[in-house]
Amino acid sequence: AAGDGGSGFYFEPSTSGFGQRARRFGPEAMSPAHAVQIVHGEPFTPPGKSTFQGHCATVTSKAQVDWALRTLLQEKKIARASHNMFAYRLVDAGKAVQVADNDDDGESGAGAKLAALLELMGANNVMIVVSRWYGGVHLGPDRFKYIANAAREALVSAGHGGEHGRKTAQAASSDKAGKGAAAMAGLGRRR
Repeated sequence: AAGDGGSGFYFEPSTSGFGQRARRFGPEAMSPAHAVQIVHGEPFTPPGKSTFQGHCATVTSKAQVDWALRTLLQEKKIARASHNMFAYRLVDAGKAVQVADNDDDGESGAGAKLAALLELMGANNVMIVVSRWYGGVHLGPDRFKYIANAAREALVSAGHGGEHGRKTAQAASSDKAGKGAAAMAGLGRRR
């Protein structure tokens, strides 16, 4: 359930079974002065019946991050998701520092994985949210692959993945695959 707490917004998850937390947004998160465009990726359902969807916004302040998250959580479909994990990275021009944070929203480790993806892709001034609607089957570590794919697709759609981001992510995947193959080859030689 969600509601308007007078001059702000209060979000309470529809169920407590997934470890989501209630969120209170102040008046700044309601202000049109902090409005940003949110790009929604295509929802997809891999084997296991869970559905994943990425949402991306260009942000330059924490107030814009709060506005985007509040806006997403006010959409009934997104509010009903089992998890709405997120990460953001932005440059605070006034302080000349990078500001970054993430939240798992009950999907243990997912926020940190999204933050690592933003760093790997060199994405700045961006917020990524991935919604997961649990389908009844535990996906194990494969869930992180689906979360990353939903995030990457939304980032690229919003113009934050670019060619550099795709090449960097592909190189990291190739490097991991290469190291894994080398390790497996090494194991094959041991007797």
